[in-house]
Amino acid sequence: MSSVRIVEHADLAIIISTFPERGAAPVNRHLARFRSQQEGAVTCLVAWDGATPVGYVFVRWPGGGGLSNQALALGCPELGDLFVVEQARGRGLGRQLVETAESIVASRGLPQVGLEVTTANPHTAVARALYERLGYRDAGFGDFISGYTYWDATGAPHRDEELHRYLVKQLDVLNQDR
Repeated sequence: MSSVRIVEHADLAIIISTFPERGAAPVNRHLARFRSQQEGAVTCLVAWDGATPVGYVFVRWPGGGGLSNQALALGCPELGDLFVVEQARGRGLGRQLVETAESIVASRGLPQVGLEVTTANPHTAVARALYERLGYRDAGFGDFISGYTYWDATGAPHRDEELHRYLVKQLDVLNQDR
């Protein structure tokens, strides 16, 4: 049975071992996000299949730093880094992660949520189709370049860029029942 919940400190060891970094990043992203969650800047969600983590997403909150220019312009929180392990795909976990995140956003009275989707990733068509089925629409910013840092096996940082599109969804903050 799968469930989605907010990450707790006791979850970190298994999450970090299940979702290892590619390369030699100086700090594990899940640990860094959990620290940001403790500061109120993000909310980290993990999908579980029993005691095994099988996917994740996080919500970056306005005022917490790190929001994209598009989220800042719209004044909305944004979802980031949605991922489901390959063997668990096709079971609705991506939908469950996104809907749980949306419910948390709506519970704070925020009327919309946004996200970036890359147009260059081979999995983009699947991800974008999911977002569109869930009611996400093009926010009107057009295509834009977004950069990120990754670390190789030696620990050397590298910068890369991808073409993205920003999608936004209006949330029903008055009636959160689905």
